[in-house]
Amino acid sequence: MRSYMNQFLGVQYGRNQDIVERVGHYLVTESDFKNFMSLIVDVYESGFMRAVDDYRTKLAKMGIKVEVENSVGSQKENSQQ
Repeated sequence: MRSYMNQFLGVQYGRNQDIVERVGHYLVTESDFKNFMSLIVDVYESGFMRAVDDYRTKLAKMGIKVEVENSVGSQKENSQQ
């Protein structure tokens, strides 16, 4: 898990290393790890889309139309089928 989170977080890994190591002890199976990482991706994606929606609203008031394709969610949905 440490290696994966290091790749995922990059330079921010250092400040999160303690919690990554503590949580890692509870993810004993590959399925646990995959489900946990799916949760992390869902949280990230939700925050990103919420921010995009906020900016979309602000830009719409200025007459600018913004379209963002949710390809990560589409890929995830396709892989779960």
